[in-house]
Amino acid sequence: MTGLGAATLVLVALLPGALFVWSFERWAGRFGIGLQDRALRFVGGSAVLLSMTAWPLYWIYANYWDSLANRQNLPPWFWTVPILYTIVPLVAGGLLGFGWKKNWSWARHVGGSDGTPRAWDHLFQDRPAGGFAAS
Repeated sequence: MTGLGAATLVLVALLPGALFVWSFERWAGRFGIGLQDRALRFVGGSAVLLSMTAWPLYWIYANYWDSLANRQNLPPWFWTVPILYTIVPLVAGGLLGFGWKKNWSWARHVGGSDGTPRAWDHLFQDRPAGGFAAS
């Protein structure tokens, strides 16, 4: 795989999680998280969304991979897949963020009761050695 292919794969793999997190934060707020935490949220969000859509993706792969690889015509509904790939994470993140802001119990259960960083977060924020001086 080329460098461009690998970069594209990473981008496509992280896109659902990134869209979910950005949509959630639009309503719930950012709370001063850094790049490392944001990247972990992107990966975690993508993993959850992928696990929820694994069966339909496998079905598409099993039934349409040969047609796609051989550049054959695909059914018209097939082109809704890329649209859903972006719309579903945006809607899910927005709904969770809106519910979190409105203090809905299910949203607070899923999104956490307090979005602000805690003392534990500050301990590891700038000191990867757990708050102790590295030797």
